[in-house]
Amino acid sequence: MRARNIVGAVLLGAVIAVSVPASAFAATSGTEHFKLVFTSQTGSGSIFAGGVFTAGGTDYQGNKVDEAVFPGGTFKIHHGAIHTTFKFNQKTCRGELKGSGPYTLGNGYGDYAKIKGSGTARVQGFIATGRNANGTCNFRDTSAYALFVTASGPVAF
Repeated sequence: MRARNIVGAVLLGAVIAVSVPASAFAATSGTEHFKLVFTSQTGSGSIFAGGVFTAGGTDYQGNKVDEAVFPGGTFKIHHGAIHTTFKFNQKTCRGELKGSGPYTLGNGYGDYAKIKGSGTARVQGFIATGRNANGTCNFRDTSAYALFVTASGPVAF
């Protein structure tokens, strides 16, 4: 009897899931939150999205435009006006970058073909360099690098 009840509950759940349109589970507009992590000044990083859609993917850095690639498609993140400050300590050979600015989303492909959005991005980064033989900081020898981006704003499909 107990096994029949479990099977019945599973079948009922499957029927409900099939009969409800997928659009009932996901909004087509709302606030989207992004987290990006880079460990290279020029390489790709990880991007996590949550809000209107939830996905993880790869972000390919650009000077003013990044490309966010997710399993279902891609879109561009335009961020040309991020204002930052950079402080570097010559004694410790450690630097810190902080800043914020607007971004826009567009030029989507696949699941993100109609994506439009904008918001504010906040960045925080850290760098540590090696030392030259004379003890000065060697900017060509980066021993550690991390850049964190947190962004959120309205998005629509």
